[in-house]
Amino acid sequence: MDFYVVLARAGSRVAKRRRAPGRVGPSHRVTRDEAVKWFQQKMLRTAFFQYDGIILPPKPKVKRAIHRRR
Repeated sequence: MDFYVVLARAGSRVAKRRRAPGRVGPSHRVTRDEAVKWFQQKMLRTAFFQYDGIILPPKPKVKRAIHRRR
């Protein structure tokens, strides 16, 4: 069985909404290390849910061309 989890703090919709969009500050974003640490603490210790999987390394980032305004 394959599954994936998306972790975000409350208020992440602020950056995605159409009316009155805002920015999510760097201290409010969830980093990969925080997500892995949370998953290991919460899910791996639960006797009800035995996880026999691995945490994959991140995909390499692709550099894109920067378009500048003239």
